[in-house]
Amino acid sequence: MKYETEQILLGSLLGDGGFNIPHKNYLRYAESHSKKQERYLDYKIGVFKKDFNLFKHHSSGIGRNMVYIYIKDGRLAYYYNLFYPNHKKIVTQEILDKLEPLAIAIWYCDDGNFKRGTITLATHCFGYESNLLIQKWFKDKYDIDFKIGKVVNYNKNGYNYFLRENKRDSLKFINLIKDYVPECMNYKIDIENEDRKYKEYYNRNRERFLRRGKEYYYNRGGSIKKREYQTKNKEKILQYKRNYHLKNKYYIDRYHKAYRIKNREKILQKHKEYYLKNNQILREHAKKYRENNKEIIKQKKREYYLKNKDKISQRGERYRLKNKEKIILRKKEYYYDRGGKQKIKEYQLRKKEQKLNENRIDPTLQLENV
Repeated sequence: MKYETEQILLGSLLGDGGFNIPHKNYLRYAESHSKKQERYLDYKIGVFKKDFNLFKHHSSGIGRNMVYIYIKDGRLAYYYNLFYPNHKKIVTQEILDKLEPLAIAIWYCDDGNFKRGTITLATHCFGYESNLLIQKWFKDKYDIDFKIGKVVNYNKNGYNYFLRENKRDSLKFINLIKDYVPECMNYKIDIENEDRKYKEYYNRNRERFLRRGKEYYYNRGGSIKKREYQTKNKEKILQYKRNYHLKNKYYIDRYHKAYRIKNREKILQKHKEYYLKNNQILREHAKKYRENNKEIIKQKKREYYLKNKDKISQRGERYRLKNKEKIILRKKEYYYDRGGKQKIKEYQLRKKEQKLNENRIDPTLQLENV
């Protein structure tokens, strides 16, 4: 069997293909698709014809519009034993090790879905352990991190499991398979089209989403659940934020800088409004901080002054030259109107007393010398 045929067969068996035994004497591979995907089925027929004899069958009627292919060949017994060891389809490490990007692409075309930026693989027919095995295989081989989701199966009173990716890993997955996806199935990897559809859908239903979010947050205990989650996973959330910021620091800084330049007046206005509204509280906070951190503030001031001594003196000179008249007016106002004259006299008297005290000789010292 050719490489291409085997890979497509493996991908199809993981997806929409399967074996049935209509009679005890022989085994048959069968696969069906809707009429819309007949071109995709014709692509598979074109490959399978090189190695197998097959026939194509159409069915139509009320509620049925399907296309089938059937293959009868003795070589298929090996694949039946591989996928159906106990007459029930499973996934094993042996099967996964045989898969190449072509097989993964066919599997995705059969049972995959790309919606709202995320890839989903419908692995409902496999159990939880098989899904765990597939998840680990993708992570180890391609560094693609699938998450396992579940839906309720009411018929079996249990759950069916499927694989889902986030947006980053979805792009990685699409880059892995895009060269192997048949042309007729390109709509399943059209990122731009999906993004456009999602934006249109969001804009069309924006008010409904906001209404639902508010209803959940205020009426159905969403705020309490959010707080509980945040308190429970505080360290985890902080670590995630730190990692994200470190990873995207360049882009975040650029975005913030551009935003500040664009909205400078708006930001200043908000700062003024906030300061006027909370003036008393801010002053109390600042006062408390200064009282509790006197030594630290002094140390920082000294360090800053020593580091920027020339810059500070130049800035002072520039300010004095620019505001010479203003400084003189302030001095006069302080001297005559705000009791500055009296304060200066008191200061001068204190200085004189200090000098006299320093120059005065202690009589006990004189006696010791004698």
